[in-house]
Order: sequence, then C-alpha cells, then structure tokens
Amino acid sequence: MKRVAGLAFAGFMALGLAACDEGGNQGPPPPTVTAVHPTVKEIVEWEIYTGRFVPVSQVDIRARVSGYLDSVLFEDGQIVEKGDLLFVIDQRSFKVALEEAEARVASAEASLNLAERELARASKLLKSSNVSRSTYDQRLLERKVADASLAAAKAERDQAQLEFDFTEIRAPIRGRISDSKVDVGNLVTQGSDVLTRIVSLDPVLFEFDVSEADYLKYQRLNDEGRLNARSSSVAVSVKLLDEKEFSHGGSMVFVDNALDTASGTIRGQAQFGNADGFLTPGLFGQVRVPGSEEYEAILVPEVAINSDQSRKFVYVLGEEGKAAARYLELGPVIEDMRVVRAGLTPDDWVIIDGLTKIRNGAPVNADKQGDGAPEKAPEGKAPKTGEAGGEAE
Repeated sequence: MKRVAGLAFAGFMALGLAACDEGGNQGPPPPTVTAVHPTVKEIVEWEIYTGRFVPVSQVDIRARVSGYLDSVLFEDGQIVEKGDLLFVIDQRSFKVALEEAEARVASAEASLNLAERELARASKLLKSSNVSRSTYDQRLLERKVADASLAAAKAERDQAQLEFDFTEIRAPIRGRISDSKVDVGNLVTQGSDVLTRIVSLDPVLFEFDVSEADYLKYQRLNDEGRLNARSSSVAVSVKLLDEKEFSHGGSMVFVDNALDTASGTIRGQAQFGNADGFLTPGLFGQVRVPGSEEYEAILVPEVAINSDQSRKFVYVLGEEGKAAARYLELGPVIEDMRVVRAGLTPDDWVIIDGLTKIRNGAPVNADKQGDGAPEKAPEGKAPKTGEAGGEAE
C-alpha cells in the first residue's frame, strides 16, 4: 500500500514540474496599448509674431507763436476731441497787432476810394480837354497804388489774425492727451517746445516684424493666388501678455515696401477696433496671421510622436498585430494635435499610449478606438519640424 502511494506522489510531482516548465516557456503576454485613426479635418495654419500696439496718429503739440502761457484747459490723460481748446498764450500783444492791421486796412480803403474819385474826375475832364493826359495818367497810377496798398494791408491783417488765432492751441485729432509739459506763466517758443502729445486710440495698429523666410512664403502664396497678406480681407487676431486666447480680432492693413537689411525682417501692421480704448499704444502682444489657405489635414496626438535622433515617428499597428515605426513629415501643432504632411493615411491605426512598453516589430494587444481628436482643438501654430519618411524596417 505504501509502495502504491509513493508511486502516485512521484507521478503528481512530475506532472507539476512539467506544467511549470511549459508555463515558463510561454513568456509575458503582449502589452496592451490604445490605437486610434488619425483625425482628418479642415484647418488653417497660423503664423504667430510678437509686436506692440501703435497709434494710427500721434501728434506733438507745439506753439505756433511765441509768448507766455496763459492757461491750460485740459486734465492730464483725458480724452480730447478734435478742435478742443488745450492752451491759450497771452493774447494781448497779438490783439493790439490785429487792431493795428485792421486800422491800416481801413486807411487803405479810404485812400483807394479817394483815388477812384480823383480818377473818375480826371477821366471826365480829359474828355472835354480840360485836363492834360499826364494828369490823367497820374490819377490812374495813384488809384493802382492805392489798390495795391489795400491788398498789402489786408494781407497784413490776415497774418495778424492768424497769429492771434494761433494763441489758442487746439487738438488736431481725437485721442488721449498726455500731461502738460509746460506750466502756466512760462515762455513758450514758436515750434520748439513740446507742450503735450496726443495719440489716437480708435482704431489702433499692431506692428510686428516678419522674417525673410515667412515673407517669401507669403509672396509665393500671393503669386499663386491663394493668399494675399497685404489685403484688408485677411483676418488676424491678437492676444495680450496676460491672455491665453487670441480674442481681439482685426485685419491686415500694411506690409512695408522693403526688408530691413540689418534684421532681415519686414514690417507689417494690422488694424483693430478700439472703441473702449483698452488697447493702449505700447502694449505688448502676439498676433496670429493665416499661414495657409484652408485645407484638409491629417492630425495625430502630439503625445504619440517619438524621436529617433533628428527624425520623428509614430508606432502604428502593422501586420499580425505588431507595432511598426512609421517616420513622418510633420507640420505645425494645433493645440495638442500635430499636422502630418506625409507618412500616414486616414486608415492607419496610430498607437497613442503604452509607448514605453513596445518596440518596433513586437506584438501588441491593441484597444482600437475612434480618432485621436481632443474635445477642443482650436487652430494654432508651433515651430515647424519633421522629416520626410516612410515605414521603418
């Protein structure tokens, strides 16, 4: 009986060892990964440039006549309308000069009236031969001199009126005024002293520099009739230093006629409505400009992209459920999605997680889902990168 029990125990142990050997030869199961189709959607590529807001108009206010400043009629930093009275220069001497000029005009008019009467009398007497021709010519000359004297007197009066008017310094544009640089009682000199400055606010310009490479790209798009960045129909948007979204909409209005040879850039300007005056000249920001026309693009999640030295690739599901590295030519980033210019088709299955567990040619257990599009993928732009490619060996 003991012999039978011993044989049974030995047989059981042999079967257990055989089972252990068999399990050890199987190895670990394939890693589980998630795979999605690339997203296909209509997009516009964007270029982003740094710049600052500048006013459409900026005027330094200077005196047009010299004199002592009599009054300042604005609050520092207020909004002024075109034609508002800002400063008054002491008018007394200019008023006296104007009155003298008006008196000279009156005197010249009287002299002209007398000369005309004398000429008319001489003309009648000449017809009856009661006055000589030379006397008539003298009266004619006197009338012409009186006429010229009146014209000169009127010109002097007009100049005196201008200088009197210039004692009242008015706003030439609507905008926000700076502080007064000169206090009441100081002598201001014609054309030299800046009394204050006015900048227009609505609309306002955003000024930025474009690289030579980007300028050439825009020129070629324009030549192909696909995009004219100089056109006011090109919509752009700006975000400020503390903003995350490009929430201020405007349009392109100007591209300079030559590149700056020192920096290798060309200046561009976009115009923005600014009815509330919030966009203050000098503010820093970033402008987003269309870098392409709308087109259908293939996109994959940025997290799916791997690097192999200078090349970029993703893992796709290959034959027999194995991971296969696929090298790509990449475009810009649109939020967390990357544009793929070459290397993928919409039917490919791209592995987006579990990437640290897999290697090229190794089997995987794929959980196939829809596409890799996030819930929100607004159009944006990141540095261009990518290499042309195909599938890795």
